[in-house]
Amino acid sequence: MDLTNFTIGKALMVAVSGFLVVFLMLLILWMLIVVTSKVIQKITGKKTPEPASAPAAQPAQIRTENDDDLVLITAAIASYLSTSTDQLVVRSIRKVNDNQSAWKTAARLQNHVL
Repeated sequence: MDLTNFTIGKALMVAVSGFLVVFLMLLILWMLIVVTSKVIQKITGKKTPEPASAPAAQPAQIRTENDDDLVLITAAIASYLSTSTDQLVVRSIRKVNDNQSAWKTAARLQNHVL
């Protein structure tokens, strides 16, 4: 191939033919997958699962933002202590003053005083 006379038109033809080859191969692969799945379904006799019907409506529970916070904080404490949430009871959550020194914060974390 003579690269000195390689024009834009030839470059576009090479690019388009490359794209066509790639998309044709993808189409062939897709068709093979579809045919294979149908053959496997006939052999095993299993049909594709139908979507489950909508579950019965359950009564709405009253939730507040604190419930979500309580769940997240309990999970974080359980993860930090390497235990399950079944072994923890969080009775109250209160905000710690942000103006405490770094030494106090480090001592609280070290002693698991949350």
